[in-house]
Amino acid sequence: MEKLDRGVVALPLYTSGGNFVSWRFLGTDDNDTRFDLVRNGTTIATDLEVTNYRDTGGNKNSEYQVITKVNGQAINTSNPVKAWSQFYKPLKLDRPATGALGGTYSPNDCSVGDVDGDGKDEIIWGSAALDDDGKMLYSVGFGHGDATAYCHPDGR
Repeated sequence: MEKLDRGVVALPLYTSGGNFVSWRFLGTDDNDTRFDLVRNGTTIATDLEVTNYRDTGGNKNSEYQVITKVNGQAINTSNPVKAWSQFYKPLKLDRPATGALGGTYSPNDCSVGDVDGDGKDEIIWGSAALDDDGKMLYSVGFGHGDATAYCHPDGR
């Protein structure tokens, strides 16, 4: 099983203000796992049985952490994450040249997975793997989404 972190993200709620905060429930978590949510060092919700929270008091400068608890005891605290400035994460991609694949190429069919073992999901796009921050980890240069099966760090 992958050893993933909580994957905490905070996205702005444009229609009502505040932030939507989400995190992972891991396959290794106990059924009695509960969560506390911390914003800017202050606990704002306790003993949550869900993995998301609508924080109407948050803003673009908010920073969040999730405390994982089992039987009331804290067993882990996530690294702090800042709220995103928009509800999507823009990434700069090197697309194949127009016509290189028989027309204009538009990225789609991405997958995610922790391919480098750091606990964070990377983006698998075509024959390339992008780190969680959008930087290229590796590519075999095919570009197209159908080339995913050819994607391997050592070029196999």
